[in-house]
Order: sequence, then C-alpha cells, then structure tokens
Amino acid sequence: MARAGRPGDIARAFGIANLVRAHAGGDLAALPRAFVTAAARLGWDDWCARRTLHFLSDTFDPAPWVALALATAGGVLPSGATLSSLAALPLATLSLPENPEFDRLIVEDGLRAMCLASAKVAGSFRTRSRLPDGAITIDTVACAVVAPSRGELDPVVPALLAAAGGRRAHGRTRPHRYELHLGSITAIREAAAAICEASPGLACDDFALVPRANLNKRSLWSGIGQSAPCRLCMLSDSDASWIAATMPEASARGPVRLCG
Repeated sequence: MARAGRPGDIARAFGIANLVRAHAGGDLAALPRAFVTAAARLGWDDWCARRTLHFLSDTFDPAPWVALALATAGGVLPSGATLSSLAALPLATLSLPENPEFDRLIVEDGLRAMCLASAKVAGSFRTRSRLPDGAITIDTVACAVVAPSRGELDPVVPALLAAAGGRRAHGRTRPHRYELHLGSITAIREAAAAICEASPGLACDDFALVPRANLNKRSLWSGIGQSAPCRLCMLSDSDASWIAATMPEASARGPVRLCG
C-alpha cells in the first residue's frame, strides 16, 4: 500500500482518509475486510514464491494489486483470486464512482512518473525530472502509460491509470491509444486533462496528443505557437489533412509540413 501514493488507485478505490487511517494502524475497519484478507494471503504467497529480503511485493508488477483494490471497491472480487487472475482483469471494465478530479490527478502522476531520470553518482542514486527521449504511450483500454527506457537504472514499467479515467476515455472516442509528445514538464497537467476528456487529438505550444491509429514512422513538424522550434510528432501520411480538420487553430497559427 505504501507505493500507492496520494492519488494512487488504492486511495481512489477506498478514499484518501481511509488509506491514511490504514497506514497509521490500529483501525481494522479502515479498509474493507475482503481487501485486507486477500492482500495478506496474496502477499504471503508472493513472498513464499520470491523470498525477497525486503518483504515487499514485486514493485515492477503493480497490476494485480491495483486490480485487487478496484475489484474489491466495485464488489466484483473473484473468490480465491490469485495474482495471475487479478493481473488478467481488464481494469477499464471495473466500476468506480465518478470522480473526474481524482482521475485527472492519477493520470497526471502517471505522466510525471514517465518524466523521471535516475543516475548513479558516487555510490548514490539521484532522480530528477526530465522529458522522456521519445513519445509517451497512453493505452486507455489497459489503463496504462509507458515511456521509452532510459537505461538500466530506469526500466520500462507502465504506470497504471485510474479505471474510471480509462473507462471514460474508452467509452467516448476511438482509437483508445495515444502518443504524447511533451515539450515541457509544465504541460503535464493540461495533457492529463485532455487524456481524461478523451480528446480526439490536440496540439498546443508545449505538447501534442496524437491518436495512435494515425501513427507510423513518418514525422511531422508543426509550427504551433509564435516561435520556433516546432514540436516533433509521429503521424501518418494522411495526418496533414487530419491536423487541418481536427485542429484548425493549430494550422492557422503556423505551417504544417511532413518530413521524410
């Protein structure tokens, strides 16, 4: 539970106050008994299989634990669930009460997690915010966001998005996958809002959100905003017209050209 964070999916399922009470200890009713019982059983099974020194579950595989929380909150936790069966649950189909602001925070945190770079300096590990080396991929069906690997210290581990946020995007637009090209860290909040609103595509001064069905290995430089340099997006041959039809304000503010 400790890695759930402030706007994590466990807090989304049971509420921040209840999660804090559970962390503080002494309140057995802070979280649903079904969740606590299953988590204790699955945690012990996981440790017996992997025998880690730190007694923590696999930090590179949060999917079953997120599914456990969301399935419990939705009243659909399967009897005798295993880590494997939970990992196979489609998160976007798990029902939660609407909370758009919380969903946006979770998506925002997921995007920020994709903008971290670690380095080993004189025996210490240091992490700072840095734009990823390529596009961030958002899958609203799998409720996941992933960025290109930066190296051995930063393995590719998807951040899981809120089920309600993924479901909202999943039901309102197609395709269900995007590529996000960030021009600055400060654009994350606006980009997260666009993802939660299931935008059909959006190009701004500091980011471009592109439906993945339109992507291939050609590139488009669009002169959006008042100044160069332009933002790099990966689009298909038909996307010059797609940009003009979907984002006329972007085309009006600057030239759009395809580059081989």
